[in-house]
This record gives sequence, C-alpha cells and structure tokens, in this order.
Amino acid sequence: MMNFKALFRRTMLLLLVGLLATGGAAWAGAGKTLVVGFDAMNDSFDPAVFTSWMGINTINNVFDTLVQTKDGAKFEPGLATSWTISSDGLTYTFKLRQGVKFHDGTAFNADAVKFSFERQLDPKHPYHAPGMTQAQLAFGSVARIEVVGPYEIRLVLKQPNAAQLANLCIFSTGIVSPEAVKRLGADFPVKPVGSGPFKFERLDKGQQIVLSAFKEYWGGAPKVDRVIIKGIPEDSARKAALLSGEIDLTTYVDPKDIKDFKANKNLKVEQAVANSTGYMGMNQRHPALANQKVRQALSYGVNRQQIVDVIFEGHTKVAGGWLPPVLFAHDPSLQKFYAYDPEKAKKLLAEAGYPNGFEVTFDVQASAHWPRLAELVQEDFRKIGVKAIIRKGDASAMVAMVNAGKHGIFFMDWTGGNLDPDYFMISPFHSESPRAKGRLFYANKQYDKLVVDAQKTSDLAKRKQLYTAAQKILVEDPGMAFLYYNVFTAVMNKKVTGFELNPIRYLFFKDVAME
Repeated sequence: MMNFKALFRRTMLLLLVGLLATGGAAWAGAGKTLVVGFDAMNDSFDPAVFTSWMGINTINNVFDTLVQTKDGAKFEPGLATSWTISSDGLTYTFKLRQGVKFHDGTAFNADAVKFSFERQLDPKHPYHAPGMTQAQLAFGSVARIEVVGPYEIRLVLKQPNAAQLANLCIFSTGIVSPEAVKRLGADFPVKPVGSGPFKFERLDKGQQIVLSAFKEYWGGAPKVDRVIIKGIPEDSARKAALLSGEIDLTTYVDPKDIKDFKANKNLKVEQAVANSTGYMGMNQRHPALANQKVRQALSYGVNRQQIVDVIFEGHTKVAGGWLPPVLFAHDPSLQKFYAYDPEKAKKLLAEAGYPNGFEVTFDVQASAHWPRLAELVQEDFRKIGVKAIIRKGDASAMVAMVNAGKHGIFFMDWTGGNLDPDYFMISPFHSESPRAKGRLFYANKQYDKLVVDAQKTSDLAKRKQLYTAAQKILVEDPGMAFLYYNVFTAVMNKKVTGFELNPIRYLFFKDVAME
C-alpha cells in the first residue's frame, strides 16, 4: 500500500502536470498570467507575412514599430523618438531610440530598420518570403531607404503619400532582429524575435501561444508575467471558458451572448464602433464572376439586413459603401445601392447570359459566425438560381487559399490598421496590389488614379472627394459585395484592468493588469 508521503508526492506531481498541460491557465489566479481566447489558431508570426488576427495581435506585442498608435488616429513615438517630413512630402527622417535590445540580446539600430523594410520591398532580398502582401500598403510609395547614422533612418518617397505615417503603425512594419532572421531562417515565423514588451516563449501547435514579459522593455516592464493566447474555434466553448475562468478575455463573442455577458456580475463588456467592413469577395478569374453584370446581380441577391439581424443580433449595420462610418471619407449616400432585390438579380443574370444561374464555391473559415453567414448567403443565391458549395477550413488555410487565388467567392472582414482610408482603398483594389491581383483579380484604371491622387494631397476635403468618387466605382463595378459595418465587443473577467478596446482591434497587453 502506498504510504501517505508517497501519495502526497504523486498528487502534487499530477497537479503540476495538469497545470502544464493546460498551458498554465490555472496560474491566472496568482495575478501574473493573462489568458486570452481567440477564434482560431495561427502558426506564423513574422510581421512581414499576413496572418490571422491571432497572429497579428501576437505580433503587436512581440514587435515594435517606428510609430505607434493605440486608437488608429493619434501617432506616438515608438522605436522612433521623433520624425520630420520635408516640405515637398517626399522625405521622412526618423531619429531612433538608443539603448534598445531585441529579445535575443542584439542591438536595435538603423540597420535593423533598413533590413526589416527592405526584406519586404525587394523580392530579390535574401530574406524575402512569399506572403509579404502588406509591403505594397506600407511601403508602396517608398523609393529607397537610407541609413543616415547608427540611430537615424530616412525614407525617400516616389510621390507624396498623406497616409505614410499612419501606414508605419501597422503590424507588418514591426522591426525584426536581423540576426534572428539570419540564424533561424525558415523557423523565424514560429520563433519570432522582436523588441516588444513580450517575448515569444513557445507555440503549442493547434492549442495556444505563450508570451513572457520582457522585463528590460524600453517602455517599462509589462504588468503581467505571461500572456497565454488560446485558439478556441467554437463560440460555445469560448463562452464556457470565459464563464469558468479558463480564459480572462476575448474579443470573439457570439452576439446572441452579449446580453447574458452584460448581466453577469463577474464580467465586463466593452464595445467599440469598428474600422471594419464585412464583405463577400469575388474572384474574377471565375468565368461567371468575370462578368460585371453577374457581380452586380450577386450584390442585389444578398439579404444584408438578414445577416445583420440573424448573425449579429443587430450589433452591426448594413453596409452601403466600402468605407465604414468611423472614417472621415465614409459616404452614407451609398446606402441606397444594392437593396435586396432577387428579381433584379435574376434579370441581370439573364442579361449576362446565365438565365439558369451557375455554380460557385464559397470559401469560409470553419470557426465563429462564418459558416452560418455562408449558409444564409447560400440560400439567398439558391433563390436566384446560383448554386453555392461551401468549403470550410481553418483560418490560416483559408487565407492561404484565397491569397493563392484558388477560390470562387470568399467571406472576410477588412479591418484597417489605422484610421486613414488609404488602408482600405489601396491594398484590396489597386490593380498593382498583391491583394487585388491575388484575391479579386480586380483592375480599374480610373479607380487607380483616384486613390493615388488621394495619397498625393494632404487636403482632407480633396481626399474625401476623391475617395467618394472611388467608392462609387466600387459600387458600379463591384469586386466585392459589402455586407455590414462591424462593432467590436470585448468580454473580460472583472479582475482584468487596463485593457482598452479600439476601432482597429489591435490588442495591446503591456498595460493590462490582473487585480
């Protein structure tokens, strides 16, 4: 028979193993670990490569950018302490922060900035990689990058870009450790090294990411010792994890649960009008979708109000134009376009040569609300004679398939990483953008000129005029059907303090504490 001491040791060992198996979530009660729930897992954390929101918000806490924004509008010093812009708008000079170390102990300097940016800009760079689709958005106007001194860097533009400073705040401009990229090679995306407030500790593939506080962070040590980011695809499982205390915070909430969360005395609910538009993207390499009248027909064939009511319980708004209401160039007059009209949809399909409809594949994430949304649209399309086959996959696989152009129709949200309309207008639709080429195969020369002209002027009234004209083109010559304007919701345990929800859904954990 096992004696008492042996039994005690075995019990304690089993308890320790259990804690390690759950990634330490049970340690949250010690007030040093924040556990966050996401709707999907991710396995790439290179800031230069587009990823899921789990990946983006891991990157946001592991890496620093030259310029920072917490709300998408106000710009603050990051790894750059100050900057000047020449009178012609072509030269941006940044004074860099001294004494900063990457998590691997190597020094941050101007060479690291040049390396981080040029590996995205130059396809011939030895450390360039597929999937660096954000480069055109962040650096599309950049002609060259010059090291002025050890702690001074200069960006010289090909033409003025009123959004350039804002675009240097987005996750993809995070500064990497050049030595780590060279040392790790293909492993860098799963062992990322930045200079941010948290170090990447490990990836438990398919389960969670563990970050540890970087105590030597130039901006002061974080208030928690660790952040554990869990991938929990099912809404019901994420809700159960929140109610049980397995997770402390999530921004992925089934709208039907918001009322219950607000009534729970142990939880806090925050909501923010989002810089985000939900859409249905149409690949113009599909024979039917190449026809403008077909794309117009499908836009009339989607019952947007039903999506808002059924999927989002009224917490979103029906979209008209591409730009959401939080942006200065939003155009409310576009709400009149594409009111639900299945008869008009069928008429346009007949005019386009598809009186009996056609078949198309829907690509959609397997998690959260996406399958239900696809099913609603599938039924809408059935009513106009179009057969849709739903193909579900995890977020990373689905995004990779769409970026490779191996799809017909896909469903996503577009969320701007800053509050400049340029983020919305260039990357998805400009004919030279990798996104337009790889996802929509959209090209409209008149549109291209309008959005580039909008970059070149800092006059807000002129920019709004140009963006209004460009949005009308997107309505008349649709590459997408704009479905809804998002509202973001965060639900957290009441012991979580210091968390701020913002319109761009960037999550920053440095100032979050556990009471």
